[in-house]
Amino acid sequence: MKDYQGINYSYRSKLQKRKKFKKIRFLFILIVIMSIASFIYFKKLSKIKQIYGFAYKVDTINLDKKLSEINKNFILKKAIKELAGVNELLKGNIKEAENSFNELKEFDSPMDKKKMLKGLIDNALYKKAEILLHYFLKNNINNLENYQGLINASLYKGSLSDTKNLDDKEKKFINSYQDKQNNFKLITDRNSKPIATYSPQNDKITPKISGFDFSPLTKELKKGIKVIKLTLDKEIQNKVESIFTKHRGTMVLISLKDGSIISAYSSPENNEIKNDCFSESYEPGSIIKMITLYGHKHYKKKDIFPFYCKGNLNIEGKIFYDWWKHEDVKNAETATALSCNSVFATMGMNLRENKLRSNLKSFFFNKTKQFSDLPFTFKTGKFNENNRGKYYCANLSVGLEEIDITTIHSAIIAEIIAMNGKFYPPHIIHSKKNLLGHQYYVADMKEKITHKDNYSFAILNSSMKNVVNYKYGTGRRAKNTYSSIAMKTGTAGDKKTGLDAIIIAYFPADKPEFALGLRLKGAGKCEIKGALFVKELITQLYEDK
Repeated sequence: MKDYQGINYSYRSKLQKRKKFKKIRFLFILIVIMSIASFIYFKKLSKIKQIYGFAYKVDTINLDKKLSEINKNFILKKAIKELAGVNELLKGNIKEAENSFNELKEFDSPMDKKKMLKGLIDNALYKKAEILLHYFLKNNINNLENYQGLINASLYKGSLSDTKNLDDKEKKFINSYQDKQNNFKLITDRNSKPIATYSPQNDKITPKISGFDFSPLTKELKKGIKVIKLTLDKEIQNKVESIFTKHRGTMVLISLKDGSIISAYSSPENNEIKNDCFSESYEPGSIIKMITLYGHKHYKKKDIFPFYCKGNLNIEGKIFYDWWKHEDVKNAETATALSCNSVFATMGMNLRENKLRSNLKSFFFNKTKQFSDLPFTFKTGKFNENNRGKYYCANLSVGLEEIDITTIHSAIIAEIIAMNGKFYPPHIIHSKKNLLGHQYYVADMKEKITHKDNYSFAILNSSMKNVVNYKYGTGRRAKNTYSSIAMKTGTAGDKKTGLDAIIIAYFPADKPEFALGLRLKGAGKCEIKGALFVKELITQLYEDK
């Protein structure tokens, strides 16, 4: 009996132990499953927070990329939905963003609301910040009153003076651009001097300098307060204006340090200013000869010197005229200084159509995508590719009939020659700051190589210097006591309406700092008024230094 009872007791004990073991095993498995689930959850949460980090920085490229990698996962589905809404908002797809936000209710979002709003305000995306703020307030998220005040002020809906928690630096910055008449000095030159004001009441920009049209910036300023620093120099622009009181035309001056536009001047037509220096096309004349000379040397065409110029050429039964009978022209430097049409027409005919066209395209003619620094576009010239024959090549090689150019393009060509086949893409926006002075954009132009032929450019450089230094050079009247110059003159247009004087130049000639493109409408032969304009310009630029 005792043995039986002992056995019975032993069986019951084992049963209890098994049950206990099963419980422990179940709990262990549950803990493991929960640990794995927690690990996965927190790993996904960490990844989601990383993606939110891209949103705070308004890094749309990484936000879009990372979101596409995670958007099919069911974990943290609402957070992903919210991020998708932010992504659409940053892309400018407002309706899609609002639809995503409207679907999210009673949602404990991992987003740092203040960081997100700060990121948008720092980058002057005020309207987008307003939409996001509306979403937060709709979901009863409080303590965002200061951001509401900032957003209202940034959109010209409230006073910046009512905004709280501003430090002294931010207050000083605000005072630098807001005046008592509620006009905003939001456009400055490269030295932070105001050059235009914006009135939100009538959506109008009032310029403080002449010769430049600021209206392309209106659309951006209408979106909210931002201080846009241009690369223009107010003092230089004023000096250029004083010279242009005697002339009509366009001028662009580029810094060779970074391709920034220091002066962009277009004389008024019928009391209206347009940025014709960036867009108006015209016949370039002899400035194209420098491109022809480059092609002739680069493609190693047979030397044509010494050359005898009799004042005209008979090409395909047509007379191709020169300005003068230059007689003996000993080399490229002399031909450039005299601007001998016959020499460069002969070079063009030697190059023939394909190489002539290819050479022009290497200097950005017939460019399919124009240079731009939005909202400004910098138009380049074009030439006729449909014609053929020697007479066509002759005209094209001296910049007549078959080709046009803009003033900004001519300045770029001068830059390429000055830098021996290198240049910086032209730009006029220096930097941008939001309403509190946070800089969210700064230009960072990289040097680009267009040509690799130092030998050919050395000939162009010495030839353009000779235009000024040679006793009969067409640019000799530009010679001055302040700076050496390398230049090429051009005369084109219609004698009946008045010939245009056209110039490309860079200076100082040996250590260039500036590249110049100039067109004087109806000024006559370039070697007189064009050269004298350049002399006066350089005198005004350097006389106070």
